Order: sequence, then structure tokens, then C-alpha cells
Amino acid sequence: MPCHAAVVKKTLIVSEDETVEKTLKALKKSKGEAALLVDGDGQFSGLFTLASLFENILPVQVNMTGGDDVTLGAAPGIAKRLLKANALPVSHFKHLKAQSVLPQTPLWEGIKMLSDNQNLPVVVLDEQTSKPLGYMTQSSVLEELERMQGE
Repeated sequence: MPCHAAVVKKTLIVSEDETVEKTLKALKKSKGEAALLVDGDGQFSGLFTLASLFENILPVQVNMTGGDDVTLGAAPGIAKRLLKANALPVSHFKHLKAQSVLPQTPLWEGIKMLSDNQNLPVVVLDEQTSKPLGYMTQSSVLEELERMQGE
């Protein structure tokens, strides 16, 4: 079974220049887990998830001399950082380790990539154009495997 069979049905594809705010609204509406980012030519340029956003707005730990790392008063600061992030392009918050496969790549290879890359969605790219067709997640792979059992 090829990877394209396990692609999430409603894939959100946005320009890498789109704002975080608009992308978050579109993600909520689509109930998706990720947005695929494309450049001006429609080529895949990155993967945006809530995890990649949160990693970037979390405060840096403050190292207290002679003690443990301590994070001070983080909650109000995080809300302010999210507000500032909303105006920035989503490309500022893309995953640097996004992996991709071709549509005919065996599903087991896609599953291996999911588990090797902390279950970050795996992008499926068109063989001819390298444009994104969608992405696979643990849930979409499980649905496909369950569908296969019924055949």
C-alpha cells in the first residue's frame, strides 16, 4: 500500500507569507493538525503546526547561578508572545525537520518516518512537480490500516 492512500483528507496548504493569525483560523476551521507551507511557485517549503508555534513562544529558561533552571512568570508573557506572533508570517514558525515522501512510497516507510521524527506529519509530494499533495499522520495511517483490514 502506498503512502498517498493515508493522506489526510482535508489538507490545509497556505503561502509561507501568510500570517500566523490567518493560518490558525484556517487550521481551526479545517480541524487539521498542520498546514503545509508553499513558496510563490507552489513548491513545498515547510510544515507549520501548533507545536512549532508553541516551541517558539515559550520563554527561555532563566539559569539561576548555583541552582536549577527556573522559568519565571511565564503565562502572561506567552499570551503576549502569541499576540505578537499572530502578525508574523507562518514561515517564521515552520518545522526545520519536516520529512516528505512520494505518493508511491510504501506505507511502511511513511510509518517509520512518523515514528522516527517524533510523529511529526510526513508530507506527500507530487513526483513530477514536487508540490504538496497532503500529509500523513498517525491517525490517517491508522484509518488506512483499518480500512485495509476490511478488504
